[in-house]
Amino acid sequence: MLTKPSFSSPLTFPWKADHHKGLILPFTLFLLLIISLMTVHAIAKFEVEKRFFKTTKTTYELETLLVMAVDRLNEQIEKNDLPDKGTFQLDIGFVQFETIEESDAEIRYEIQCFTEDGGECTVRITYDKTTRKMIDWTEV
Repeated sequence: MLTKPSFSSPLTFPWKADHHKGLILPFTLFLLLIISLMTVHAIAKFEVEKRFFKTTKTTYELETLLVMAVDRLNEQIEKNDLPDKGTFQLDIGFVQFETIEESDAEIRYEIQCFTEDGGECTVRITYDKTTRKMIDWTEV
């Protein structure tokens, strides 16, 4: 009696049993899908963090510009040497200020800060002329 050879054709493999047909390819594709999804998630998370830190840096620079501008304005107000309009150039950007309203008791200035990477903010400050102190701060 003739027996069936274990390796009958070049397209079948001796280690493949009938109940294991097609197990490796779906498992490999599933692993590839999981690894790809993890990579895409890590890239998206990195981009969100990068955007957050850029926004935080811009906000910090704008606040620094505002503090420096207000200090300079206070110095010039105390000396009675403040023009109606002007610009301060600083390391991280520049500040423009302009007198909006002036009365006998108060002066109102608008300060615009611009950073080198495109950040900007506008603040309106009201000073009392008699005490030479800031009495109002409004962010626009």
